[in-house]
Amino acid sequence: MGQQYGVYAPRAVCNYSKAAKWFERGAELGHAASKYEYGYALLTALGVARDLNRGLAHIRSAAELGNRLALQFLLDTESQHHYGFALLPQEAEALRQRLDQLED
Repeated sequence: MGQQYGVYAPRAVCNYSKAAKWFERGAELGHAASKYEYGYALLTALGVARDLNRGLAHIRSAAELGNRLALQFLLDTESQHHYGFALLPQEAEALRQRLDQLED
């Protein structure tokens, strides 16, 4: 539902606040894609107040559930040193392995 209002919506319909609320609801229900999207909204302040810690927590949770976008985001963000966090080498390797498993 959040995608109908967020970045995937036509410009006239785009409402980041509504999108974030729907993604938050999905995240609360354990939906991996919603956790990723809500986490990203928190990191980028799209429709919600910026909260880096909560945003990363939601994205990490989505990655643990096997969300490909979340796994790739964590690896890319860590390698580019965005949002001020770093992965331990073993964490990065575990994420790479998980992503490789999803691609097989």
